[in-house]
Amino acid sequence: DYRRGMSLDDLERLLAERACERLIAEYTHLVDHGEAARRFELASRAQPDQPLHRVNLGAGTKLSNLGILSAKDRTTGRRPTIKLTIEDQEYDTGLTKMGAILGDDVQTGCNAVLNPGCLIGPRTLVYANTSLRKGYHPADSILKLRQNVRVMGRE
Repeated sequence: DYRRGMSLDDLERLLAERACERLIAEYTHLVDHGEAARRFELASRAQPDQPLHRVNLGAGTKLSNLGILSAKDRTTGRRPTIKLTIEDQEYDTGLTKMGAILGDDVQTGCNAVLNPGCLIGPRTLVYANTSLRKGYHPADSILKLRQNVRVMGRE
């Protein structure tokens, strides 16, 4: 394509789109819910006023798309691609920037942070102030931050 007059920027965009399509195809395969999913999809299509994709992002939710360890290579000038490990298998997205992919009915609490490469299954709840690492977070889950606050006297 590049030899036929396509600019380098257009070629990179095309390659990124194809890599994203591959990732989405893999993701869809991982969360296939069989007959129940097909029935839900058919029911949603039967109700035109009911959108098929629904997500609620709480106030201040951040969807980052560039990893903290993504410095450009000194030789090539390119950043490393985002690699995801799902069920002990590594997937190279082919993308240097990637946000999150959220399933239907996912909800995030206020100030949640979804780091590059988060794949969140349908109907999952992400509690407020939770920071999710890249990778697959299963459907019908509740993801919450557990921390202890310790009160100490001042000296």
